[in-house]
Amino acid sequence: MEHTTELLRIAQQQSLDPQRFQQLQALASPQPALNTSDHWLRKGLLILAALCLGLALIFWVAANWQDFSNFQRFAIAQTTLGVSLLAGCFSTRLRPAALLLALLALGGLLALYAQVYSTSADSWRLFAIWAAMALPIALAARHQAVWIPWTFIVLIANSLWLSQSGRWSMPPSVTWVSWGVILVLAAAMYPRGILKAWLGGASHLAFRWVACLGVIFIGYTALAHLFDHTQWMALFGLLVLAAIAGALYTARYLDISIYALCMLCIDVLLVASAIRLFIEMDLEVIGWIFITLLLGIISVALLTYGVILLKKIRQALSPDTVQNPPSVSGSNA
Repeated sequence: MEHTTELLRIAQQQSLDPQRFQQLQALASPQPALNTSDHWLRKGLLILAALCLGLALIFWVAANWQDFSNFQRFAIAQTTLGVSLLAGCFSTRLRPAALLLALLALGGLLALYAQVYSTSADSWRLFAIWAAMALPIALAARHQAVWIPWTFIVLIANSLWLSQSGRWSMPPSVTWVSWGVILVLAAAMYPRGILKAWLGGASHLAFRWVACLGVIFIGYTALAHLFDHTQWMALFGLLVLAAIAGALYTARYLDISIYALCMLCIDVLLVASAIRLFIEMDLEVIGWIFITLLLGIISVALLTYGVILLKKIRQALSPDTVQNPPSVSGSNA
């Protein structure tokens, strides 16, 4: 999608006709590499092996906790961390898998330290320290196999910090900070952003992961505020979700999963707002039956409009719609 959009921009600047635009596409299309499937299969198996090895070491130490001394526990974790970092430094082919193993070993080392010395630190602090210490590893890897676990660690730390304020009664200031963390993280993972050189060649999956989980998180917290004494935060949640979808559409970034989640969360918040409004009314049984039918109609209408809007977005941003740019046909006329 990004490749086609760049070609469209060049075609509009140069006022190319459809035939020359197709020739430009043919020249700019990457040639199929030999044994591409084998290459990705080997790389995927290396990453999977690193993930399994890291988890196996953690589970092995946990299962034999009574048999190991503190020195042996720390030696296993530190040796794994050091060897994986050295492998990532000196081997380009093994770098993503080795640094993924280093990321897991670092988390195991921090968990081991907290368990042995009983730091009594909050869980979110441990995850925040883990994310901060693992950031250089992710920057060195420049691969989504490391960026995705790193963003997951950040999101866990953010969720644990927010949960300390209460599951259903969160101060608005805490919610604003949590939303800000998610938005900054998503902006950093944006494939076309200023940090794209540090994200590696294929960062769309990491951005999709962060954006989808972030939208769900914002929708959940806005719903929690709706049934608290800070209902006005639900309105800001709706605005934030709409702003996310609008920003992606303005940037002409096509990812139906993100748009669909934004619309689904908006629909849920609107229906929940109507339910909250009707709960405060003193209605009889017949009134509640009517309200239930009305809510069903509203839900179906919102879902139908959402599907229609998603179809329009897909048609507007689909690569098929840029085969013949409007300015091209206009120049020929």
